[in-house]
Amino acid sequence: MNIAECFDICLQCMNTCERCAFECCAKMPDHVECLKACLSCADACSACIRACSRGSNISGDFLTLCVKACEACAKECEKHKDALCQQCADICHQCAEKCKQCCKACCA
Repeated sequence: MNIAECFDICLQCMNTCERCAFECCAKMPDHVECLKACLSCADACSACIRACSRGSNISGDFLTLCVKACEACAKECEKHKDALCQQCADICHQCAEKCKQCCKACCA
């Protein structure tokens, strides 16, 4: 597992979550929790990239946080039929899996 692969999927996830939050969730009054989850996930992905790129001794904590945020966002987005929410859920699942793999490879 290459750390660059993890950064790439985190960046994709961050961008998709931002798009979902502002192009979908912000326009739908019943998507408030989804909006919060997307923004939190985007923040977690960004923080993960920054901390891990520095080689921080707590990189594993950031990867774990990213996994949790991605899983929570995916769970929330899956509740909605919107195409962007479904796309967001998919990339969140992918990001969570890559971060788990990266954590095992880099932080074990």
